Amino acid sequence: KSKISTDFNNTASGTKSYRLGYTNGYVITPSLTGKQTVTFYVRSKKSDANLKVYISTDGGASFSSTATLAVTVSSSFVEESLTLAEYSNVMLKIVNE
Repeated sequence: KSKISTDFNNTASGTKSYRLGYTNGYVITPSLTGKQTVTFYVRSKKSDANLKVYISTDGGASFSSTATLAVTVSSSFVEESLTLAEYSNVMLKIVNE
């Protein structure tokens, strides 16, 4: 149910990248188990782009109403990390707002 414009595979590293090409585009992660840190890189071609990350602890039925992480995105790649130490089984919804 992701609203993404394109899914890119990086064959060198085995990672995936997603392009959230329009306002309110989003991607939802699979369930993340264990206490971990999620790290990702973001950038935008727009100067006023905002990326927000919401958490679900009920298998994706609902997501937090307040963003756990809010990023003002620049034109250069910036590394962002989200520590999920207090959670053991969550899904993340990453939204281009």
